[in-house]
Amino acid sequence: MSDRVTAFPVPVRAAPAPLGLYLRPGHIGHRELGTILLSGPQKIFGAVIDATSVEHQKDLCEQLLRSNLDVILDPKTQAAAFSGGFRPSMSKLPWGADRPLRLEDFRDLQGRQRVVKLAEFIVANGFTQAICPTHFLVSPNDPWFGIDLELTRWLRAELDRRGGKRIPLIYSLAIASAVFRDADQRSAIIAGLANVPIDSLWLKVDNFGADVGAFALARFMDAVVDLHKLDVPVVADHIGGVPALGLLAFGAVGGIAHGITAGEKFSSYNWRNPKTSSGGGGGWRIYCPPLGLMLSRKEAELLFASSPRAKGLFANRNAAACPRGVEDMFGHPARAFVVQRADEVAGLGAVPDVLRPQHFLEKSVRPMTDCALAASKIKFDDEGGKKLGKRLAKHRKHVEDLRIVLGARAERTPPSSFSAQPATRIARDHQG
Repeated sequence: MSDRVTAFPVPVRAAPAPLGLYLRPGHIGHRELGTILLSGPQKIFGAVIDATSVEHQKDLCEQLLRSNLDVILDPKTQAAAFSGGFRPSMSKLPWGADRPLRLEDFRDLQGRQRVVKLAEFIVANGFTQAICPTHFLVSPNDPWFGIDLELTRWLRAELDRRGGKRIPLIYSLAIASAVFRDADQRSAIIAGLANVPIDSLWLKVDNFGADVGAFALARFMDAVVDLHKLDVPVVADHIGGVPALGLLAFGAVGGIAHGITAGEKFSSYNWRNPKTSSGGGGGWRIYCPPLGLMLSRKEAELLFASSPRAKGLFANRNAAACPRGVEDMFGHPARAFVVQRADEVAGLGAVPDVLRPQHFLEKSVRPMTDCALAASKIKFDDEGGKKLGKRLAKHRKHVEDLRIVLGARAERTPPSSFSAQPATRIARDHQG
């Protein structure tokens, strides 16, 4: 009898495609992000560069290119069309004006000339992707919508003429929340988008972000499924926190984009209402992963000083993000956040799409609710601590509601439609 064993081929399941994470460094985060990239490969897809910051963020752009990551141009046409969003620096852009942009600036010959200048700028500065020159929409009949669709077609043609055929176009859909929730208006917008040459859709819904409630998040998930019909990746722009991770876990979007410890909510309010004072930046916030919460430095100091157990309960235990624990949370808050968020997104991406909802609920949301419960029971004595205590109690309810609503959703109506996922720059290059 032969001892030979017949070997049969074992099917190998392909690894899931990664979920997208894009960062918006803004005007102050470029040095921090550049330093993070220099420390080694990172699990991000790329960064969005504000057109008014291109000149003084060249070092970051070059580092992104060397790291084989995407360098994406935001032409800032959305903000520039509002008196509150317009800044003097926007007037210096080749497609800008010395006052807020108007409809007539983008019609006919004027519009074509601006698009030509935009295309030249994209190619000359080596951008690997570009956001189309779109505008905030208050309805499908908004005159900006028809103009934006035409601008997108023109930009594709002008890039192709200038050797930019392989530069993908991102359509930024910034929209009023009531319009997005309305099925008929949503359908009208999708019908318009179906006829333009875009490679991905980045969605910004007014007043939607990291603090959104469970009911609003569920409604968003229901509505965004319609956008899957466009058969392009959908990215949730300016959305962070637990809701952003939930959107990824339930297949509603294929990627997210936000700032570094900031920019996790989109609101058109400041565009519509000019600021009366310059205010001031609050510095980097402290990301507390066990709670899924972003804290000011003062809040974080109060939390970790509240009890001997606080560090064990609320510190970032990810050795890659914070090798020295709480010390790195405070000493290097931008790095701690970027590495942690990248690991969170990559961890979800490693799970097959049909299993992600339950994985997210069991591995992330359940422990988070337990941690939030413990935090809400802390007794603070001073006024600042009491204010933090109220915020922690509110956050506890927030994550508990998310757990209940998303848990019921995963059990009763698990996702059947999944957003396409954006391709990394390396993957696109391999595709030729």
